[in-house]
Amino acid sequence: MTPFFTRLPELHSPRLLLRPLEESDAPDVFAFTSDPAVTQFLSWNPHADQEVTRAFLRSVTERYAAGLPAQWAIVWKETGTVTGISGFVEYLPDHARGEIAFIMSRNWQGRGIMTEANRMILQAGFDLLDLHRIQAKAEESNHASRKVLGKIGMAEEGRLRDFLRVKGTFRTYLYYSILKDEFNPSH
Repeated sequence: MTPFFTRLPELHSPRLLLRPLEESDAPDVFAFTSDPAVTQFLSWNPHADQEVTRAFLRSVTERYAAGLPAQWAIVWKETGTVTGISGFVEYLPDHARGEIAFIMSRNWQGRGIMTEANRMILQAGFDLLDLHRIQAKAEESNHASRKVLGKIGMAEEGRLRDFLRVKGTFRTYLYYSILKDEFNPSH
């Protein structure tokens, strides 16, 4: 159990608030987790209704309670809207390594939100969790996610051929990483 994830800290930028997800976020989260265009690169199917989303949010809050790696709600401060989710899906303290994953509402794409949010998450990982390496995977055909990973300074390390079977099809992923001494929060 890691106290960091039990009490996931709020992270702030002028435009964004990253905070723990709550069950009351279901309407905003459902808006993008139910969108087939947004979930096409994810291992799970679009949420059929808000009850599926509420169950997902309960599973995230259970991860917080257990001190397991978890993700933040990405909130647009001006409106209070949850525009996406990002954070740690793996944390290996013995190796000072973590892995991030993210999803973004199609309605909020193209504004630099995910890049801004993930820079804050990298900073928290390096400064608060004392990670040495943060990594991520992106499906080879997911150009938007690959672009975000490049913008936050992650280097492409390798290609994982037919790595996962997603929705009945084997998918190839690209592996990215950044080391603590390579991170520059202003880029």
